[in-house]
Amino acid sequence: MAVRLARRFGPSHLHQILKHPTRLRSKASPRSMSTQPENVLVIAKGFPPDIGGIETYSYEVASAYAESGKVVRVLASHIDEALTETSAFDWFLSVKQRSQASVAVKMLAGLLRLRLAGYSPDMIHATSWRVGGLTRLVWPRTPLAITVHGKEVFTISKPMEKLARQVLSKADRLIFVSEAIRQKFDAAYPGLAERTVVAWNGTTKFDHPKILPERETSAIFTVCRLVERKNIVACIEALALVRDRGKHFRYRIAGTGPEADGIRQSIEEHGLGQHVEMLGFTSEARMVEEYSRSALFLHPQVIADNGADIEGFGITIADAMQFACVPIAGNNGGPLDFIVDGETGYLVDGRDIDGLADLIEKLLDDPDKPIRIGLAAKRFSDAKLTWSSHVQTVIQALMLPK
Repeated sequence: MAVRLARRFGPSHLHQILKHPTRLRSKASPRSMSTQPENVLVIAKGFPPDIGGIETYSYEVASAYAESGKVVRVLASHIDEALTETSAFDWFLSVKQRSQASVAVKMLAGLLRLRLAGYSPDMIHATSWRVGGLTRLVWPRTPLAITVHGKEVFTISKPMEKLARQVLSKADRLIFVSEAIRQKFDAAYPGLAERTVVAWNGTTKFDHPKILPERETSAIFTVCRLVERKNIVACIEALALVRDRGKHFRYRIAGTGPEADGIRQSIEEHGLGQHVEMLGFTSEARMVEEYSRSALFLHPQVIADNGADIEGFGITIADAMQFACVPIAGNNGGPLDFIVDGETGYLVDGRDIDGLADLIEKLLDDPDKPIRIGLAAKRFSDAKLTWSSHVQTVIQALMLPK
C-alpha cells in the first residue's frame, strides 16, 4: 500500500503531504454531528504495551468508547511489540515506529485501506495532533476531535509550531484535560478558542484485591516520573523538618527518572534512610497496596522549563483520590481543576518548604482529618473522574451547533 501511495502521488509530493498534510484541504468551519455516533475511529501516536502518558490515554479513551457501545476501530503505532489483546475493538492496526515519515506512510496506508473497504466513521478522535492531520486526507468532512496534552505543542520548534497550528485548525474540537492547559494554549495559539473543550481524564482502572492493607495514619506515598517538575526533593526537605519536630512517618516513593539519583542523595544528606524508601519501578499490585495503606499522597509539582513544562492533569494525584488517600499537590496546572483546597485535598506552593512541612505535621497530628478529606476526595473521583465521562464530553462537544 505504501508503495502504491508513492507511485500515485510521486515521492516528492508524498513527502509534502506527510510534512504538511493540511495543505491538501482548505480551511473549513468546524463541523458537528446531528446524532450520537455509532462508528468511532481512534488514531493514536502511541499505544500500550508502550509506557507513557499518551499511550495510556489512547488506550483508556478507545476502551471507554467501546464500553459505551460504540463500534471502535483503532490505528496506532508501537516501539517494540503491538498490543495483542484487542478483542474490545472492531478493528485494530498498530504500525512499528522506525521514523516519523515511515509511520506516517504506514498510517496513511492503513486509513486508505479502511476507506477503500467502504468504512466511513461517524467521528474521529486523534489523541495527538501529530497523527490528526492524516485523517483529513481520507475523511475531510468527518467530525474530528484532537486531544492536546501540553508539551507536544509548547516545547516544539517554530516550524513544528506552524505545522501544529495548521493541523489543529482542521479539527472541529480541541480536547484539553485541564483548564490550565487550555488557557496556556489559548495564549500560545490565538484564534482557536472557539474549538476548545475541557474533558477531565478518568482515573486508572486497577485490579483491586479482595483484601487491602489497613490505612496507616503515618504512611505517605508518591508515585510519578522522577523529573524536575515533580519536585520530590522538596518533599524530602520538608519531611526532614517534620522528622526534626519529633514526628513519625514512613514515606515511600515509586517511579523512575532522571532525578532519582538526586533524590537518593537528598535522602542521605538529611539522614532519612530509616524514614524514606525508594521503590523504583513498581507493579500495579504494589501501587494499589501503597495507595490503600497511605494517608497522604505527596505531589507538590512546580512549573519547569521556563514555563513550558506544566502538569497537564496529574493522573497519579487523581488515582490517590480514588483510594481516599489525601492528595497534597502543587497549586498549578491540572490539579487546580479537581482539588478543592482543604475539601478534597490540598494545594501548596511547592517551593515553600516550611509551608509544606507545616501542613504534613498538621495532618499527622490530626489523623481524623485525612480520613474526612480522603473520603470526600474519593466521592469526587468516583463521580467526576471517569473515562466514560471523558468520552461523553467529547461526543457532546462534537454534537454542539457551531
